[in-house]
Amino acid sequence: MTIRTLASMSLLVGGAFWLSGCGSIPFLGGGSATDPRAGADPAEWAQRSADEPDEPLWPFRLAEHAMAGADAVTAERELRTALSRDAEHAPSLSLLSKLFWDQSRHEEAVALLEGARAATAEHRELRLALALHYEAMEEFDRAAALMESANPTESMRTWLQLRGDDFTVAEATARRALDADPDSAVNRNNWGITRLYAGEPEAARKAFLTAIDADPKLPGPFYNLAIVDRFYRFDEDSARDWFRRYLEFSTEDPDGLAEILAVEVAAGTNEPEEAQP
Repeated sequence: MTIRTLASMSLLVGGAFWLSGCGSIPFLGGGSATDPRAGADPAEWAQRSADEPDEPLWPFRLAEHAMAGADAVTAERELRTALSRDAEHAPSLSLLSKLFWDQSRHEEAVALLEGARAATAEHRELRLALALHYEAMEEFDRAAALMESANPTESMRTWLQLRGDDFTVAEATARRALDADPDSAVNRNNWGITRLYAGEPEAARKAFLTAIDADPKLPGPFYNLAIVDRFYRFDEDSARDWFRRYLEFSTEDPDGLAEILAVEVAAGTNEPEEAQP
């Protein structure tokens, strides 16, 4: 198995993103509190939405509240109401794009954002979101062009290059990102991935360890260390230990390490168990 056959190597990118395997989408807020439920009065918002049928803010606020409560069905309904009132309402476009990301509805997200060209052209966050959806659909050229139009950081460029067809170009970008912010766990992790692609597993391992030193709760480096120790050091016990530590923070397993290492996750928890023979 070559490193490129592995699905993700837990690529991470800083700034607006927090990618660990599948990724996350940038969000353009609408001026509400950090926790939309703090001091919220959904009943008042619902009444104002009824009283002001052309105003998208109130259904957007209701959608934020629903998302904070993990009610995606209500959130989508309210966001569609907001967009029926103003098809270019950027906060609603952004939040619906995020909802689509969480549900892997990338084609719908692309149609949504491409259909709102004025808002997408104006707001950097929407272009970044559109780039990520195109990337998830493996339309790397479109994703790269959109990413560049949004003035990305070197960490963002590294992420996209590592995910793209010509991942070898990421080394110089990852080096610039690391030089610009050497204390970033994200940058250390991504530098480690470029070392693996360059055939330097020990240098990669060192980078992943330093990423954990910088942020011991970042899942990606633990997953990547499990890969290095299993496929390059042939140390299954160490790989299993790293994977079990990874499962303390995430249960995503794009490369099937649980099966390879005979570790399973108890249903409904993040507690790993050894698979029974």
